[in-house]
Amino acid sequence: MAPGNEASALGQVRGNAVDLTPAPGMLAYMQRTTVKLPDDLDARLRHEAERRGVTVSELTREAIETLLVAPQGRRRFLAAGAGASGRSDISERIEEILAGEVGSSR
Repeated sequence: MAPGNEASALGQVRGNAVDLTPAPGMLAYMQRTTVKLPDDLDARLRHEAERRGVTVSELTREAIETLLVAPQGRRRFLAAGAGASGRSDISERIEEILAGEVGSSR
């Protein structure tokens, strides 16, 4: 590329004029934010992003969205109710239920 026509993340720089059209793959509607994290939290964030197969940015957006959507600043448990049986006496009958399960597996 000729001098004065360098590519930038926001498009092309031509002489003194700057084309602010986003380069392919850039998300023009998102704001860039810098967050300072302790080393251990940064390592955990990067590890979890890699484990899920997403970018650190995607995981960070998801975590912030989850926190901000939760009522009164409380964390929303996404798995709450996942094992709902529809029965209301499970906690009262837990010993009986477990004994039945252990007995049936022998």
